[in-house]
Amino acid sequence: MEFPKGFRFDSDFDLFCKAVDTAKALIQFKALFLLFGFESDVAFFRNYTEQEFDSSGFPVDRETFDQILDDEILYLVNTRLIKGNLDENTDQLNTFLAGQKISDQDAEAIVDLYLKKMGYVDAHLLSDSSSRRSNFKLFTTSKKVLDFDWDICKYVFDDDQEQKYAQLRFSVLEDLPRINEVTAEKPEEVQFVCDRHDIDYLISRLELIRTRLDEDDK
Repeated sequence: MEFPKGFRFDSDFDLFCKAVDTAKALIQFKALFLLFGFESDVAFFRNYTEQEFDSSGFPVDRETFDQILDDEILYLVNTRLIKGNLDENTDQLNTFLAGQKISDQDAEAIVDLYLKKMGYVDAHLLSDSSSRRSNFKLFTTSKKVLDFDWDICKYVFDDDQEQKYAQLRFSVLEDLPRINEVTAEKPEEVQFVCDRHDIDYLISRLELIRTRLDEDDK
């Protein structure tokens, strides 16, 4: 099968399935997060080191996994949950392939591969809660986090004593940009400082919120 230039879903299907299964395992271990409406319409956030991944015995190497996750799985999730209309997207793919110098047989095989990959992601990575989460974030009128960042700093007193603190920064928007897009809207930003005791307090409050959310799910 000959893939046209610019077609991103070109990995071997068996290898792709291994990458999806690895993503599912990482999400279960809270080493990977699939988030909706947080810094982007849909995004994966990694919570593991290179050494942790390489020593975990996954059926796919980290470099290949990262590439398939970012170039294929992310866009399939976006198409399935954010765009929603799979038939329209398939029509767009057929239109794209019709303008490429490939055979009709290859074009048909590429569409079949695309649909198989979409089906595998839908069956093995996504759930009803994924759809509810994305719809909630898509339609809520609340502002959404565009960026969250922090720095560890030191304040030096007149007597040369030092106080370490964290400087936290949030920016929010009404609507987040699509994947790989930049918004022209200027975000609202807030910046504040916390010492270690403030951080401990914030963690305790967040843990309480998580407990209450878990209680509502039971």
